[in-house]
Amino acid sequence: MTYHGRAVIFLWAVSAMYGDFASLLDEIRAQYPVAFIGSINLLHLQTDPSAMRNFRALDGFMEYGLYSPDYELMVQTYTVSSAQWRQTIRGFEADTGRNYLFIPTFQAAFDNSKFNGTTAPMYPRSRADVIHHAERIKEELGTVYDPLGPFVVFSELIEGAAVIESQCISDTRDKHDRWVGCGTGRLEILRDLFGPTVTE
Repeated sequence: MTYHGRAVIFLWAVSAMYGDFASLLDEIRAQYPVAFIGSINLLHLQTDPSAMRNFRALDGFMEYGLYSPDYELMVQTYTVSSAQWRQTIRGFEADTGRNYLFIPTFQAAFDNSKFNGTTAPMYPRSRADVIHHAERIKEELGTVYDPLGPFVVFSELIEGAAVIESQCISDTRDKHDRWVGCGTGRLEILRDLFGPTVTE
C-alpha cells in the first residue's frame, strides 16, 4: 500500500511513544519515501500535549483493535470519538498545511463462541452486530472518514483463538465447497455495504 507514492508504515500504539517522536518521523520521511499511519486509541482519546504533537507528525490515522465489554457501547463511542477526531485533524491541517488520512476500522468477524478468555472482546457477538457497525461506518464515509475504507480486521489464529477466519481460509483453500461457511462468508457484508454498485 502506498499513500501519495510513499510506502505506508502502520504504527500500532502511537500514544505509547514518548519524547520527541515527531522529529524522528520527520527525519525518516526526509530520507525515505514512507508515510506513517498510526493508531490513536479512538475509544480513549488523548489530550496530553506531547501525545498530540506525536499524532500531528503522522500522515494518517486508523485503529487496529476496538475493545469494549459492550459492543454497542463500542460502536457508539467509536462513532462519537471519530467525529471529535475529525475536528482535531482539521486543527492539525490548519497548523501544518498538510492533509491527513482518516480510515475507519471495521471488524469483519464475529465471535459467538461464548469464549470467556477476556472481559473486553475484540469482536461483535453476532452477524447483526457486524452489519450494524458497518452501516454506521458507511454513514460517515466522505465526511468524518475519508472515502477509502474501511480497514478490515481479520483475526489471527493465536490472537483471536475463537475466531480464526485467516487460518480458516488457508486451511480450506483446496476445498471450495467449504469457503462460504468459513472466513469468506464474512466478506459478504463488505461486498453488500462497501462494494461498488452494480447497475444493469
